[in-house]
Amino acid sequence: MLLRSVPNLAMRTGAALGCVLASEETVAEMRTVLIRSKFDRYLSPADRTRVLDEFLATIEIVAVGESIHDCRDPQDNKFLERAILGGATHLVTGEEDLLVLHLFRGVAIVTPQVLLDEFALDSAGELKL
Repeated sequence: MLLRSVPNLAMRTGAALGCVLASEETVAEMRTVLIRSKFDRYLSPADRTRVLDEFLATIEIVAVGESIHDCRDPQDNKFLERAILGGATHLVTGEEDLLVLHLFRGVAIVTPQVLLDEFALDSAGELKL
């Protein structure tokens, strides 16, 4: 189920640790990705929208600022920009074009699973602090 998925648990972990950063542009991309039919087997479109809306209520929107052009996929530079401008410690992604940068200007770029491995969760998916 999507609610117990590694990406969802990683988002919950990020929110529990502090704050999750996004921009209007990255939120729009999240909405576009989550309406894809490949997720229909996990949750209905309405349930995915509800989960996303609940998650978005917990994030901090970071305004556009410095332009970064260091990612080999120019479409992914916006994620580096949000992380740097927002003072993030981690950028959590499955995008290989970002993961190859690993540590970018002091920001750890990791997969959702690596984040979960770094910040252990209990069997109920709650952060162990």
